[in-house]
Amino acid sequence: MQREARNRKDEVHQMKEERYHVALDDYEHGIIIRSLNDTKTELKNRGKTTDAVDDLIIKFGYAPKKKFKVVERKDCSCRESR
Repeated sequence: MQREARNRKDEVHQMKEERYHVALDDYEHGIIIRSLNDTKTELKNRGKTTDAVDDLIIKFGYAPKKKFKVVERKDCSCRESR
């Protein structure tokens, strides 16, 4: 019984998609949309399908906005390698 529950839990975990959250300001958001539109135009000119790009344009265009504060720390060494 315990083994079956563990197997089901593993199956559910494998079925979940990884999601990415990216923080963009309005300018960066516009760049992404324009780049996707340019890519779509290029694909159309080549006679290729634009379905994947269309889906991304919809996802980025209608993505919900969330306000949050960015706190920069001077003692953080995470940006030193850049």
